[in-house]
Amino acid sequence: MSDVAKQIKERIDIVEYINRTTKLQRTGKNFKGICPFHKEVTGSFFVSPDRQMWHCFGCNRGGDLFTFVTEKEGIDFKSVLELLAPEAGVDLSQFRQGDLANEHKAYDALQAVTHFYQHALFEPKAKSALEYILTQRQIPRELIERFQIGYAPDSWSITGEYLITKGFKVSELIASGIIIEKPDSDQRRNWYDRFRNRIMFPIHDRLGRVVGFTARSLEAKPTGGKYINTPETEYYKKSSLLYGLELAKDSIKRLDYTIVTEGTLDVIAFHKIGIQNVVAPLGTALTMQHIEILKRISSRIVLFFDADQAGYQATLRALLSCLASEMEVKVAIIEGGKDPDELVKSKPNQLKSCLQSAKSFYDFLLIKAKEQLPNTHPNFAVHTSQLILPFIKIVPNTIHQESLIQRLSRDVNITINSLTQQLSKINPNDIVNTVDRISTTSVQSTPIRPPKQTRLQALWRELNAMMLQIPASLENDAQLMEIVSEIPEPDTEHIVTSLNQKLKQFIAETGTINHEELDKQLTPEELELTNLLALHNLGTISADEEAFLSNLSQITRDIIISQTKRRITQVSKIIAAGDSSAELLNEMRGLTHKLREQQLASQQATEG
Repeated sequence: MSDVAKQIKERIDIVEYINRTTKLQRTGKNFKGICPFHKEVTGSFFVSPDRQMWHCFGCNRGGDLFTFVTEKEGIDFKSVLELLAPEAGVDLSQFRQGDLANEHKAYDALQAVTHFYQHALFEPKAKSALEYILTQRQIPRELIERFQIGYAPDSWSITGEYLITKGFKVSELIASGIIIEKPDSDQRRNWYDRFRNRIMFPIHDRLGRVVGFTARSLEAKPTGGKYINTPETEYYKKSSLLYGLELAKDSIKRLDYTIVTEGTLDVIAFHKIGIQNVVAPLGTALTMQHIEILKRISSRIVLFFDADQAGYQATLRALLSCLASEMEVKVAIIEGGKDPDELVKSKPNQLKSCLQSAKSFYDFLLIKAKEQLPNTHPNFAVHTSQLILPFIKIVPNTIHQESLIQRLSRDVNITINSLTQQLSKINPNDIVNTVDRISTTSVQSTPIRPPKQTRLQALWRELNAMMLQIPASLENDAQLMEIVSEIPEPDTEHIVTSLNQKLKQFIAETGTINHEELDKQLTPEELELTNLLALHNLGTISADEEAFLSNLSQITRDIIISQTKRRITQVSKIIAAGDSSAELLNEMRGLTHKLREQQLASQQATEG
């Protein structure tokens, strides 16, 4: 598929394509618009024609043309190719025969290994595994069969060798995530089984085909973690897969709501008591893709997450996504158990009771606010408002928003006007971060904020963004080259400085930035930073050559001044400690002179 994808990307311009559904405006070398994937007022969505990439600085999503279509349409990579190929004038028939054969082989291999694991579970060697499922997890044989639960033998090669005898190639098994290739191996067998001595839970796509596994170890201290999953493949993509969906679809349509819980065993727990309209994400948060998939079946969701701190945080995040998608969402509050699986074992009727008494998102948040701080506490009103207002902000319907504000006003005894003013101050692009801080911060303590970057690091970052977005009219410009030559050597090691030195060398040699060639010289971390900075909003200076050069020169001077001041401080401390050698004194005089020169130049540039 790589040849097909390359041809399509070469023939469809990402800016033109995205602009059809998301209005874009040019800002320097990039384009800017309102993000189509989350609610925002001020556009934080940028598209780079040079890199054929997009990124939203609000919801932190990004990627290429295929990623955009996948996110927008909620379809897999193969479907994206089939959607875009006609527009790009690419004939898929020349690739289709081999590709479809490979695809069918992958699905056949995954189905074959599922049957192998199912059979292995009832072998004598798997007695402890079967005992664990039947006794400790209390999963009856009927559900073992319904969910196709199996066992991966405690062997490095038995699974792969079995599938090879059935006619599957090693390359097909690697692509399906069943076995792992040993790179640079000179042994006869250059692969090994991915899953060993684990309970195997097959994951199905919306068509009911097995696409991967989640595997629970039976060892006390397992290598790789208690649970491991199939790696991301062309068929297994966690962001668009939900455990149990193939069994839940009919029940969801009939009852017109979906129960979303945290894990595979929780889904099975509901089936034990006859409730089948339940699904779970695969070790990830509930994504917008998940919600879009469920929205096609029903517009109502009940969140049924664990009754611990992690479950609370997951609930808040899921609420944001559901509300932004205009889903009708409720929250089931678990009492007397950590999760649905534990509750079914001890009090199965209580699980149904929790479901029947599920709360609206507002009632759930109000209950949590009162748990964290009694309503007699003087800070109750402020605390409760801070918790609930971000969720009201994200509600798309303004009438619903007004109704919720009126209710909050009554519950915390604060005027509607004050709450409305506070609501207007909430940045829609920062709601996820705000909620994360609220959910992880004790009411009595001060929020712990991540360390900020230093001013010098911020300057290097801004300089890099400008160097990555040099206007076409300034390529090989003499003034530009002169300013670039003045960029100093950094006095500290950091990703922003290592990237800058590569950019400086690249521009000095070529007079501009060729993104395709530049990428080849970058580390993965530098490439990730470059993708962000190439979309950094430079404002109006990107359209004004004189302003661009002036700003580039000023940032360079600011870096020199900052580094010089820091070195003066270091030398002063050495001299104060008793070392007043001629060499140090000369260095101090030189640094002081350099600082004065740069400060004067900066002042003159500002006045001019």
